[in-house]
Parts: sequence; structure tokens; C-alpha cells
Amino acid sequence: MFVLIGFDTKVSEETNTTVSVCPHCNNINMWIAFKETTWFSLFFIPIIPLKTEYYKSCPICRYSIKLSKEEFRSIRF
Repeated sequence: MFVLIGFDTKVSEETNTTVSVCPHCNNINMWIAFKETTWFSLFFIPIIPLKTEYYKSCPICRYSIKLSKEEFRSIRF
């Protein structure tokens, strides 16, 4: 008998933010805010959420800036 365990990262709750200038590519665009959760999985089924991180990302070059949970919530609402 064998057991398959692992870790899986899923992105959820994507939303547009304000228009910003990207410090990486210098383009002006509407950034995307998203939540990324890392799960412990058993037989490819996510069981326990281990870590949740929040980011906003440039849609052109995909440069991301990490946000706090409060910053993410203030962007969404």
C-alpha cells in the first residue's frame, strides 16, 4: 500500500485594482489582486490550507507585490 501526499497551490478571488505604474516594466495599467493558498493534499485532494498570501500583479509583465490581508480586503471592497 502506498500513500500520495504533497502540496498544491491554488489562486482564487481575483479582482481588478486601481490603475498603477509598474516599477518593473513602467507600463500604466489596471493591476490584478489575487489570493494564493497552499494546501496539504492527500491523493491529489486538498485537505488542509497551510499558507495564504495576497498579491497585486501587473497584467503585462506579471511583476507582483505582496499585500497584507487588510490591504487585500480594502482593495476588494
